Amino acid sequence: MFGFGKKVVLEIPDGKGGVKKVRVSRKQYDQWVAEGAVEGLPVAVAHIIDPMTPPREERWVVGEEIAEETYNRFKNKDGDIFVMIHYEKGEPQTSIIMEEMWIDAKRMMDSI
Repeated sequence: MFGFGKKVVLEIPDGKGGVKKVRVSRKQYDQWVAEGAVEGLPVAVAHIIDPMTPPREERWVVGEEIAEETYNRFKNKDGDIFVMIHYEKGEPQTSIIMEEMWIDAKRMMDSI
C-alpha cells in the first residue's frame, strides 16, 4: 500500500493542548493502529488494470495515496476505487475512473 520506505503523516497531541505532525513508517503506523494508539486512516480498495500486469487490488490510504476529494468523487457504494494505468512514452500514467468505465476497459483488455 505505501511501498518500501514510504511514510505516513499523522497529527498527534503535542502535550500542550495542540497537535503536531509526525512522519512514521508504514510498519510503525500499522503497529500503532493494532495497539489502538491511533485511529486508522481511511483505506480504499483500489482495483487496478494495467496492460503490463494482471489486474490487481491494492489498499490505498485516503489522503496519502489518493486525495480525499478524488476519493469522494470516484468511490463506488462500497468505498472502492477503480484505477487504469496507461503508458505515455514508456512511463505509466495513473487515472482514477468510474467503476463502469473500469469494467468496460477490463472487458476490452480481457478480449485482447
